[in-house]
Amino acid sequence: MSHVEVLVSVLRWEYLTLGLLVFSAALAARDDGLVRTWLFAFALAAGFGIHLAGIGLTGGRPGPLFRIAWGAVVGLSAALVLGTLGGALGVGVKRLATK
Repeated sequence: MSHVEVLVSVLRWEYLTLGLLVFSAALAARDDGLVRTWLFAFALAAGFGIHLAGIGLTGGRPGPLFRIAWGAVVGLSAALVLGTLGGALGVGVKRLATK
């Protein structure tokens, strides 16, 4: 078993998704907006994307340009989907709680 397989088995995508949703909701409820939520989701997911660098996509060791591009794609996807969903959840819960 390689180091990558151990890392992927510990850092599961389900945990990353749940963590992004929960922390995005908390951040949006605190700030009452989505901008920081999007930045948070982008930064965290892009970091994982750059680190894992699309393992299994290229078959070899990817270069720095591919790592950056893959991190940007993963980060933008997470920001748009998970950041928006978590932000809307957090702002909605805060507005319901303050009424």
